[in-house]
Amino acid sequence: MGTDNGQIKVTSQKVEQVPGHDKSKGDTGQTHLSLKLNIPQSQMKKIKSGDYIDVKLGLPYTTSDGQQHIMSYGAINGKADPIIIPYQGGIAGYIVPVGNLDKYAQTVITNDQKETVVNDNTKVDSLGTSNGYYQIIFTDGIKQYLATHP
Repeated sequence: MGTDNGQIKVTSQKVEQVPGHDKSKGDTGQTHLSLKLNIPQSQMKKIKSGDYIDVKLGLPYTTSDGQQHIMSYGAINGKADPIIIPYQGGIAGYIVPVGNLDKYAQTVITNDQKETVVNDNTKVDSLGTSNGYYQIIFTDGIKQYLATHP
C-alpha cells in the first residue's frame, strides 16, 4: 500500500469486538472489521483477476525462533464462505481468511530454555486469537466497469 503516489492505500480502519454470551456453548463473540481503501482509477485499470492485498491487523511480535507473526484481532473463522465485494452492480473481488486460522505461535520458557510452540485456540478456554489474516482478492470486475464507464 502506498501514499499519494497513485497506489492503493487504506483510508480508514475500524476493529470492533463483540463479546460472546456463553463461551462454553460456543458463543465466543465476533470481531467486526471495517476497512476503506482508496484505489485510484490508474491502479484499477492495472488490476488483474487474482491480484490481492494482504490485510494483517493486530499486534506484531517475534517468537524465540526468530519468526515474525501478527497476533490477530480475534480468531478468524476459515470455514465461512468468501465475502463478496460488490462494485457498481458487479463483483470486484472477495475477502477470504488465510494463514494460521485457529492457532498462534508463542514463546514459552521451560527449564530456562526458550522454545516456540503452537497453541490451539479452538478449545473453550483458549484466548480466541490466531496468526490468521485476511486477503482481498480482486476480479476483473473493476477493470471491466471502467472500460464501459470511463
